[in-house]
Parts: sequence; structure tokens; C-alpha cells
Amino acid sequence: MKLLKNSVLRNIFAAIGLLSCGLIAIVLTFFAYSITWGNRDKIDEATNSDVRFVLNWCQLGDEKIEKVLRSYVSKSGFTGDHHDAYLIKIKGFKYDDLEKAQPGKWYRGDQLPELLKEAVSFGMSFKQETPWFINESEILKDDCYVYPWFIGTDGLTPRSIQIIILKPKLSLVYYIDASI
Repeated sequence: MKLLKNSVLRNIFAAIGLLSCGLIAIVLTFFAYSITWGNRDKIDEATNSDVRFVLNWCQLGDEKIEKVLRSYVSKSGFTGDHHDAYLIKIKGFKYDDLEKAQPGKWYRGDQLPELLKEAVSFGMSFKQETPWFINESEILKDDCYVYPWFIGTDGLTPRSIQIIILKPKLSLVYYIDASI
């Protein structure tokens, strides 16, 4: 009887050991993939359905998307650092659309609150990856509109942003999501 108990226990521990080794191998494979081949910048790969959220967040509606002109989705850092940007051509925009959106969310470029100006400046610090992105000086003009979806700060200094920028005369929407 004692021999039977020892062999059953031994088999149980062996099974647990095999399962643990298999689980460790799966986890290590996942991490190796995500920090090597699976973690790369994606340039100009975004589709209309990938960017629908941008126009829905700012209440313009994804039916206005004509096409994604440019996109950049960076690989994610171990701590979540990233930089994503899109340039979207829209159709059927009317200035009334801004008034229908949630009141107080769209800001004219030349009338940005100070924190939003700093958030825009923070977003421009990633311009080397996206030279096609709108310049800060253009954003701060009266023919541009800014919709801050999220601004995360360290004190009063932006460290994470999600901002939508509308250039109505050109029918262009820019989106930036950046975090350090």
C-alpha cells in the first residue's frame, strides 16, 4: 500500500512538473516573440476600420472616413511607451458637425487652453517618426480644431496624450496617441 501511495504521488508531482515546464515554455515564447519579431513599427498599414474609433470619439462619425492617407503605429516599449499617429481624409464635413459634438470638446487652434497647448507640444516631440504629421504652428491657427480625448500628466506636464486634430478646409483629421 505504501508503495502505491508513493508512485501515485510521484506521478501527480511529475504531471504538475510537466505542466509547469510547458507553461513556462509558452510564456517565454510569447515574451521572446513580443520583444523581437512581433514587436515592430507598422508604417502605412492602417485600414479604415482600424481608425474608425478616431472619428467616433470626436463625434464626427466613422461614415465620414474616405481613406487613411498615412499611419504609424510604433512598437510598444516594455513600460507601455508608444507613439501612434494617423492621417485620415474625410468626406462630407460641415462646420455644424462641430456644434453637434459634445459641447466644449472642440477647441479652435488659436484658442487652446494652456494644458492643451503643452499636450500638443508634447505630441510634436515624436515628429521624427511622422514627418508627414501637421506642424505645431499650423495647429495653433484659427483654421484648425483640436479635440483632446485624453491628457495624462505628471504634475502639470503632459506624459501621455490622445488628441484629434481637424483641418476642415483640407478635409483632414490627424490623430496622435503618445506616451512616455
